[in-house]
Amino acid sequence: MDRSVLKSIINEEKRLYFASASDFKKMKRCRHKRYYIFMYLYCFRWCRYYRDLRQNKNSSYIQKRFSKLMFRYYEKKKNIYSYKSGVEIGLSSNIGRCLDIWHSGVVINGNI
Repeated sequence: MDRSVLKSIINEEKRLYFASASDFKKMKRCRHKRYYIFMYLYCFRWCRYYRDLRQNKNSSYIQKRFSKLMFRYYEKKKNIYSYKSGVEIGLSSNIGRCLDIWHSGVVINGNI
């Protein structure tokens, strides 16, 4: 997956979860569950991106080292948001665009 495609997917999901930037700030301030679910998906998508980049044979040594570092960073953030949101998605799962999760207690291990 290309970085620009990833950013477009994240922006689509942000518009799905929050109608405006003020809604994002309000939900963050009041610690709304949908904010935590979105942040989990955000970190999940970046984890997948950096994992795939690290496993790519065409990547340079520096890209692979940077990808490893960023993967660990987003994985730790993903685990924190997983605890707060109650959502867990396996990294081997294939998820399409605009995944909308409405409640916590969701575990996904497959293709959506």
